[in-house]
Amino acid sequence: MPPARRRALTIAWAAAVACLLPSIVHDTLGFWVGPELPRDVTFCAVIVAAAGLCLARAATRTEERAAWMAIGGGISLYAAGWVVDFFVYDGDATMP
Repeated sequence: MPPARRRALTIAWAAAVACLLPSIVHDTLGFWVGPELPRDVTFCAVIVAAAGLCLARAATRTEERAAWMAIGGGISLYAAGWVVDFFVYDGDATMP
């Protein structure tokens, strides 16, 4: 793997972990200090980052492109649902 790609993946994973930490604290300890907007943004950012990583993998691997596109597309739709729930319905819509 070229050094530039390795560096980009390391940065992407570090950003995903940094965004995931507040969510883990909220879920395990049951409290949140501060406004809810940063929590919602970091939650959505983790899912969007996962979708981006899958789609980036699809762009770089020809032999597994269809599988990574399907996984990345599914995660993208899942992320879009959360974004709409948090920022359009403000979390008030009932979940099915």
